[in-house]
Amino acid sequence: MRAGIAALALFALLWGFARVAPGLGAWAFGLAGVVIALPLALVGAHGAAARRQRMLQVLDRDSWARRWLSGPVLRLALALLVALVLALLLLVRLIGQGVAEWAAVAVTALAVPLGAALWDRLAGGQIAPEFRVHARVTAGRIFGALLALGLYLLLRGAPAAMPPGPFTSALVEQAVLIGTQWRLLEEFALGQLSVLGDWGRLAAGAIAVLGNLALVWTAAGLVAAFLLPPEARQRALAPVGTDRPGPAALGWAAAVATVILLFLYTPLLAAGESLLRSLPRADRPSEIFVTQVEEIGGQFFEPGTIAALTGHRIAAQAEAAPDAAATLHRQIDTGYDAMAANIDPFLDWYYSLPAEYAQIAHLLAGDFEGYLAGKVSEHLLQGDPFAGLTAELARLETLDTALQPDLSRQLTAMAASRQVTLDPGQPVAVTGRAEAPVILGLDGVGLADRIAEGLQTRLAVAGGSAGLAGALTGAVVAKLGAKGVTKAAAKAAIKVAASKGVGGSAGAGAGAAAGGLVGSVVPGIGTVAGAVIGGVVGGLAVGVGTDFLLVKLEETLSRDTLRAEMVAALDESRAEMLGLIDKASFGK
Repeated sequence: MRAGIAALALFALLWGFARVAPGLGAWAFGLAGVVIALPLALVGAHGAAARRQRMLQVLDRDSWARRWLSGPVLRLALALLVALVLALLLLVRLIGQGVAEWAAVAVTALAVPLGAALWDRLAGGQIAPEFRVHARVTAGRIFGALLALGLYLLLRGAPAAMPPGPFTSALVEQAVLIGTQWRLLEEFALGQLSVLGDWGRLAAGAIAVLGNLALVWTAAGLVAAFLLPPEARQRALAPVGTDRPGPAALGWAAAVATVILLFLYTPLLAAGESLLRSLPRADRPSEIFVTQVEEIGGQFFEPGTIAALTGHRIAAQAEAAPDAAATLHRQIDTGYDAMAANIDPFLDWYYSLPAEYAQIAHLLAGDFEGYLAGKVSEHLLQGDPFAGLTAELARLETLDTALQPDLSRQLTAMAASRQVTLDPGQPVAVTGRAEAPVILGLDGVGLADRIAEGLQTRLAVAGGSAGLAGALTGAVVAKLGAKGVTKAAAKAAIKVAASKGVGGSAGAGAGAAAGGLVGSVVPGIGTVAGAVIGGVVGGLAVGVGTDFLLVKLEETLSRDTLRAEMVAALDESRAEMLGLIDKASFGK
């Protein structure tokens, strides 16, 4: 009963996470996966140890094959990797908040301990003592999974609430919506097959069973983890045939967990977040569920509204200032030339180890584009390159008084005709935002500020930052998102993940051995704690060292190419801004 209560408490925490997940970043999704994966890995490692102990009975105790196969390293690594995959699959299914899924998961908290108790009564005494815990846990897990699967099939038709939006993380967004999509695709497939008669219904039932085994088996595994007594948990980490892990085994366990979680799992999550954010929204799976809108002053409008309103506003401003184009052209050229001179300082920062880790952290936090855009803007805007442009715009401000009233009425009417009404709980994707006073001409500022804000708002859809200089820099940042910086960061994260899995493992053993030595000579630490610390430090040291070499190699191979792409992006943005002034602002 204690196992059931503990499992219910864990599921309650998981339910709370699913409720708030849309507002969290990818780091929260990844952390939840780790919390779920650790008990699953313990159950998997314990079961693998029991199965391997039976298999090794045919080998001589002194054979090299038995010594190699009885070690815990490969078993623990495989158990943790499988557990992470199952944990993420469970999160995807539950984060959609389906009634059938949650009912199936909840029933495992009672069914797994019940199945284990029935096994003890019926057949527990027939099993050898060294295999008794494994048989009991496995029987309870199978019983609980089957009962949960039956309940899921009974409740499959229960309606699932659409998850709320908007979402902070692209990874969480896809997880939430794929969880909902699973239910919709399953219901569609079952409906299509059922029209084929008995064979169709049989095939539909088989699909429903096979497609949901991962859900109930993973949930039952979480409950089974609470059935393991302390000695069984120790046996899961120890070499086969031993009751508890020694210092070396603990050191290896710590090293394996460090390498997999910090140098494989985390970078892969960051790379996944980056990849999803780099995809056009129309290419994401969530497109089928999410309504795309633009937000102006807290209200939602059709996509393209910001550009349409800004275009009309700039066109009206063009009529009021037909003679300013040549001067603004010169100031824009001066500003872009100054930004081009700031590219090399940005690249010096970009190809550094602190920048590498900062990018991964911000990918998981869900604000990678904003962070990277800020760093690009911070470097490119050194020296205030658009000070002359700002001064020229200030000269035009006196032309605003006669323009503002009629323009504000026109823009307000245009916005009202494009407003979108959303149903409660309907998921939305906000593709652009603007303040209502600015976009609707109600801010009361001068014509120069209107032109500056018009440029900024036009670029804000693609990720511009505040101020005129930031708006112009936003054009460069938006182009770099597709032409180099964002893709380079994702590519580097994937390379680092692959290297860490190899390099970190190579140094983990040395770290564990060194840690055991430290523990043997430093009073109060002990060889067990020393080995654990050594395993962690060994994995970290080799992983960080590998990262440094990869960053420098990446700089050697790609810095010149990336610089050329940034220069090209500046030139494209310059041409776009000059064209915008010619065609939109001044009617040429």
